[in-house]
Amino acid sequence: MKKDIITKERIKQDYQKQFSSSIRIVIVLPIILILLIALIVFLFSLLEFNAMFLTLEIIVLLPAVFGCYICVASLIDAYKDLDTVKSESFRIVTDTLIGIDEKAVYAGSAFFATLFNHPYTLIFDSFGKYFIHGENYSSSELYVMNDKGVYTYAIVGDTYYLVIGSKNKILAVYNTKMFELAE
Repeated sequence: MKKDIITKERIKQDYQKQFSSSIRIVIVLPIILILLIALIVFLFSLLEFNAMFLTLEIIVLLPAVFGCYICVASLIDAYKDLDTVKSESFRIVTDTLIGIDEKAVYAGSAFFATLFNHPYTLIFDSFGKYFIHGENYSSSELYVMNDKGVYTYAIVGDTYYLVIGSKNKILAVYNTKMFELAE
């Protein structure tokens, strides 16, 4: 099997592409939730004010506000990871794949499941879980893959190059059978 060469520059390109493709929903969702909150507040303001409607309004608004909070927190965390990659303050280590996991996606929920969950997971010996994102190895000439492709080629016992950010978070993975690290 022919190996593609990975460099820090290619890792930056891959991560930036992966970031931009996966972050869109996190940006759009809070906007939708804020509009939903505004609509709910407007509709309840048209009703006659009493304690029951105020309680109902709070019950309806709390999940939307909590959803916005989670999206904004995820967005901040993602931008920190992007900054780590852009500033090249990540490290590259090797680790052994000790497990793979695939979440069941039901037919009716397939669209939303892939937006908010990553159904494919790689489990490494030293660094734990890595949730495979949608688009991988975009700068590669040989191995551009979606999340299912990365999962399909993952074999327990394989050695991977892991791109590690702050707090030992795995930012990207490269199978040593397909990629060679440039010195």
